[in-house]
Amino acid sequence: MLSERLRTIGRFARGHIPELIVVAFGLGLRISLTKTFDVTLGYDYPAHLQFAQYIEEHWRIPPYQLNFSTYNPSLYYWLAAFLLKLGCTVQALGRISIVCASLQLLVMWVGLEIYLRESRLARVLALLMFATLPAALHLAGFVSNHCLHDLFCTAGEVLLPQVFLRRGRAVVGYAIAGGFCLGLALLTKISGVSILEALVIALGLAVFRARGARKQVARALLPGAALVFGVVALVAGWHYVRHKILYGGFVLIAFDAYTDAEPIYRVPYLDRRPLGFVVYWDDGIYRTPFWPIGMRPNARFWPTLMTTTFTDYYNFAFVPPPVPGHHAIKMSGKLMRQSAFPPARAAVIGGTILAALLVSTWIGAARASWRRDDQARLLLILIAMMAVLNQLHFAIRFPVDGHGVIKGTYLQFAGPIYCALAALGIGWLWKRGRPLSRLLALVGMAGIALAASYSIYAKIVVPIWG
Repeated sequence: MLSERLRTIGRFARGHIPELIVVAFGLGLRISLTKTFDVTLGYDYPAHLQFAQYIEEHWRIPPYQLNFSTYNPSLYYWLAAFLLKLGCTVQALGRISIVCASLQLLVMWVGLEIYLRESRLARVLALLMFATLPAALHLAGFVSNHCLHDLFCTAGEVLLPQVFLRRGRAVVGYAIAGGFCLGLALLTKISGVSILEALVIALGLAVFRARGARKQVARALLPGAALVFGVVALVAGWHYVRHKILYGGFVLIAFDAYTDAEPIYRVPYLDRRPLGFVVYWDDGIYRTPFWPIGMRPNARFWPTLMTTTFTDYYNFAFVPPPVPGHHAIKMSGKLMRQSAFPPARAAVIGGTILAALLVSTWIGAARASWRRDDQARLLLILIAMMAVLNQLHFAIRFPVDGHGVIKGTYLQFAGPIYCALAALGIGWLWKRGRPLSRLLALVGMAGIALAASYSIYAKIVVPIWG
């Protein structure tokens, strides 16, 4: 029995050598953060640590007003508090994110093998893209709830499409597991609600499409969907009911405390941002891809979202800070290596290429999934859409640009889907075989290389050669 399993593993490994190399490289980059990233330099580190320390000291959830992070669900902070209680150092808390980010990459691989079978090139490129994506790699070193949440969401994204592919008893295990993962995600961070919204839309579209058999389709999908939502409610519902009882709202946001004091919140929602916020670009990001370019004097959503995905836009030590003797420049109020500029500019150029591929592939994949009645893939496409729309809604609802309301890191729970879509576009272009298509595919591959160059510079070149 053991020898048969070893032979099976050997056959799998021999048939997946490129994937194994890419995944090993991605895991190595994440594990290296134990030595190359100081967790005290991550986003909102003092607030996240105070949250965990409060639980360690009092063994209860802190009041909402404690600090800027205590609006979050508390699962991550219970885990961090437990490790602190065991005597772990603050630096060691960063390993929670490292482990979760590593597992997310592996879960993504599983999802690609299931839902992207038609193009091995796309699978390998998607893994490479996410393995080296600056935003995903940056988060992997933080003391924060992001990576734990993103892991649960990615697991849910792999499981939930099976609700559309299976019927009867076959769907039960997937629905329960998917609901459990999403419930844990919603006990960690609210962003996972985008997946539930996408699921509702996908269910509605599936019933709408079945014009002559809507009742039958609804009955077929209802058991699995009901299980998903029921398990989510059982796992995470208590947290949001608690917030409603204590603070008057099911969902709390860090900026809620300022809505009565700040005049901007008395402006009607659609008047809080000019039209240019959504429809204009800012080519300044190609010269200086750091704050405040893209946000001041005129805020622009799309270039800022793209730049925060492919560079350390707010200068939170993705590239190790300069040491005496290195040329440095002040960005966002902190010193940064001047040598970081060329790879950051390259990453933004590469990110622009990949963003264009992503948008065009999303449109093509949505049309193809609708025509083929491929409800499973349509769900994943809708998750990608809802994640971006919710980020846009957040940036409009809270137009306080100095607080970093636009971040590509917010979307890394859907990052594997975005990478898969961009890679699928490259795969489609390459498969067509025409010279122009092949050239465009090579441009897309160059975009991946340019984006990866920033991560390689930050996590390999600087730590080794200084």
